[in-house]
Amino acid sequence: MTEGGTDVSSDANLTAPGSAKGILDFDPSATLADSMVWLGLTVTDNNTGCDSTFGRWVYVPHTPAVDWIAPDGCDGDVVAFVNKTKQEKGAIEYSWDFGDPNSGTENNMSTISDPVHKFSTYGTYTITMTAWNFDYPKFTYTKTAQVSISPVPTVAYRVNNACFGDAITFVNMTTLPSGITGTIDYTWNFGNGATSKKKDESYKYPAPGGYKVTLTASLKGCATSLTKNANQFAKPVADFSVSGKCNLEEIEFMNASTIAIGNTGYNWTFNDGSVSNLSNPTHAFATPGSHTVKLKAVSEFGCIDETERTFTLNESPKADFSYTDACSETAVEFTREGSLPSGANSIFEWDFDGEKVSTKENDKHKFGTVGVKNVSLKVSSDNGCSDMISKEFVVKLQAKADFVANNVCVGDEVVFTNNSEVAAGNLDYEWRFGGANAAGVSTSTNTSPRHNYKLGDESVTESFRVTLLALVPGGCSDSIAKTVTVNAKSDASFTASYKLEKLSYL
Repeated sequence: MTEGGTDVSSDANLTAPGSAKGILDFDPSATLADSMVWLGLTVTDNNTGCDSTFGRWVYVPHTPAVDWIAPDGCDGDVVAFVNKTKQEKGAIEYSWDFGDPNSGTENNMSTISDPVHKFSTYGTYTITMTAWNFDYPKFTYTKTAQVSISPVPTVAYRVNNACFGDAITFVNMTTLPSGITGTIDYTWNFGNGATSKKKDESYKYPAPGGYKVTLTASLKGCATSLTKNANQFAKPVADFSVSGKCNLEEIEFMNASTIAIGNTGYNWTFNDGSVSNLSNPTHAFATPGSHTVKLKAVSEFGCIDETERTFTLNESPKADFSYTDACSETAVEFTREGSLPSGANSIFEWDFDGEKVSTKENDKHKFGTVGVKNVSLKVSSDNGCSDMISKEFVVKLQAKADFVANNVCVGDEVVFTNNSEVAAGNLDYEWRFGGANAAGVSTSTNTSPRHNYKLGDESVTESFRVTLLALVPGGCSDSIAKTVTVNAKSDASFTASYKLEKLSYL
């Protein structure tokens, strides 16, 4: 009974002792908390009727009413336990066992009121929470319940980046843990507000650039996400213009290609076997007429755009010329070569190293000094095309050959006086007498030689063509030819005749 005399025997129970000791259980109701209760027992001997009564006062402390809740979770998530245990008076202590030994001994236990726990893997776990009054730790109370941890997909996918105008493809490679089956729900977020629920997806972005793409995979409400970069590469726009109207001249190609983001390289095809990778190339075409040039613009990520232009070139003249030996004492003759456009009139412009200009088709010029000279020829046609060529050569020092010789009589020596000249240095000579002397000699290298001609018939006057070559070592030679006459000997013989007449004597 209580101190107030209320009988609470209904809260007690006596186990029949038999031959063993009896056990009296007293489970006080909550209304008895924080009160003293007399617990008495009377034992009667059934044979004698004698009895004995004994008892004691028992204090009934406040005890916790254990309760807690926790949601089912997903693999990898932290589960939060909400403690709903109540006790009217006094402090409460707790002990949690999460039933997850694989998480480690320390992590599998907790003594805080509202713990959290990340389970080691998916599955069903039995959790036990034990609570007791801090002042009366002997009396413990527990609640055991289960928490289900569901598996989540392992998200994986591949991004195949693409050029602007082409779709980026997303290859879904998401998997479930081994032995787990079920339907996975997918959500794609393309990073610009667009979404999709398909497993595999392709998407064209409305503008080039980089985007953050997130794939969320969910199995029975358990979801996980993976974010990757997707690139809609900018595509160049190929464009160019052409400046020039004649073949053989350098045609200029002005690149007007553009790209929204990034850098661009170029490949030009001139359709004559020539190519270029320059941004703004020049190219000379060998033939007139129609030409088609293609430009391929390639971004740093391989995005390509192509364009082509067709244009017509007029025929250009082909400037060229030849020239004779360049010597200081002789006019050099220049002959135009190359080709002229058919049906067009052409103008010729010569420049002889600044010493002379000429508009003749062919011309000649004697240079005033020796040394390196530059001669240019520009040919312009009335179709607007022209060509120019320059040639450099050396004007060499040249001798001026001259001599005098006297006519002689047969048997006399002809004396040759050499009057050859040169502006600088020495000369070498070669004489060709045009007839041999008695020793058979017909040439000489002397400066001023003598020569005695041998005649076949000394009674006949003969003339000989004598040539002198004046040679400049490393330079130009000169020659001159003159006629020398060898006169026959005079015939001083005579004859006499007489007539016999008959003499008459008187």
